[in-house]
Amino acid sequence: MKKLLLILLSLPIISYSQFRDVNSSDYNLMIDLGICANDEDSTKIDNELPTCNSGFKICKFSKDYYVVVARNHNWCGSGGCTAWLCEKIEDKFILLDKMWSHFNIEKSTPQHIIESKHDFNGLCYWEVIRKVIVREKKFFVDEILEYKHTINDKEGHKDSCRYEKYDPKYIYDFNGNLE
Repeated sequence: MKKLLLILLSLPIISYSQFRDVNSSDYNLMIDLGICANDEDSTKIDNELPTCNSGFKICKFSKDYYVVVARNHNWCGSGGCTAWLCEKIEDKFILLDKMWSHFNIEKSTPQHIIESKHDFNGLCYWEVIRKVIVREKKFFVDEILEYKHTINDKEGHKDSCRYEKYDPKYIYDFNGNLE
């Protein structure tokens, strides 16, 4: 009975996203990466950088990898937000990769990130939802979870629309460039 109770109590923890709000112990990582400025030393705050306590999520991935995801206007826009992949080597954090996308933090885990891209050009709308992992110290698309293509203007829509099926060379990469 005790084992069953322990299992039932731990289920919400297991299924819950491992991303959490940053706290003061994370600030050195973020300052090292140039993501934010130390909010306690207001004389050195760069006007271009937000303070470290203003809307970031962090998750420890396997080994010494960390992913920081922005949730503020300094690092987000209509195309998504920025995420940084870094590695801890001794007492320093090294930037390995970054991506620009829409992130589903609630469905992401320490093993993968769920992200999406979309575009609406008037004639059609497309959206791709992908599972991203860390491979060889870079963000890597591991799996296409969903791909939608909706035609809004049948007369104007070309028969040879490049979004008709998923093709990585026509889908925006993590930095907003065509892959």
